[in-house]
Amino acid sequence: MVKDAPTIDKVYPDFIKFLGNSVFIAHNAEFDYRFLKNAGKALGYILDNEMLDTLALARKVLPQLSHHKLNLVCDYYGIVFRH
Repeated sequence: MVKDAPTIDKVYPDFIKFLGNSVFIAHNAEFDYRFLKNAGKALGYILDNEMLDTLALARKVLPQLSHHKLNLVCDYYGIVFRH
């Protein structure tokens, strides 16, 4: 799926510019944030933005769900989810 995509060193500067001082928000954010932080460090960037993990939030807010995958949380709220 990504074999012809640009490498991280090519896209990281644009990603950092896009993110700016914003809060990094993702489902299971720890995973993505750790990857991005380590990749940035290797490229000479420091990623220290605040982070909000919607998976952790869903676990607190929706204890009635047996699983908290993003597609199931979206289903619960009636949000159309496309991978």
